Amino acid sequence: TASSTPSPEPEEITSTPSSTLTLRYQDQIIWTGSVELTSTLYHDEINNLNYQLNTSTVFSALVLADQQSDTFNISDAQYNAGFDSFYLACINISPTSTQNACYNWNYVVNNNYPSIGMDKYLLNGGENIYIYFSNPWKITATTSTSSV
Repeated sequence: TASSTPSPEPEEITSTPSSTLTLRYQDQIIWTGSVELTSTLYHDEINNLNYQLNTSTVFSALVLADQQSDTFNISDAQYNAGFDSFYLACINISPTSTQNACYNWNYVVNNNYPSIGMDKYLLNGGENIYIYFSNPWKITATTSTSSV
């Protein structure tokens, strides 16, 4: 009789999901690259507190990019306990500079402008994230009347 030897099960290959992140300040690309979506620690330098970021959000992807990069650092991200969320306030675009780009940060995921903060937008992997700084725009009309 022929004996049958069971075949070994194929090894399951698991990989950490990642997304592509691009950071722009005015007309300059500060950083672009792939970010693995893993849990990470964010250190709030202003309050000297550590926060464990366990979910994959746009904000946590930015924190991971900051850890990979020497071209920028998050210099002020404010935690709001009422919203249980971080607000990106300032990024220092050159570690050797004291000039920060503050407040007017926006973001786009897969060409869509989410209506929630970047710390609440969950990522699955494969997304293209574009975070950019822009000065506020104001449109003024040449007249105060309209012909409708």
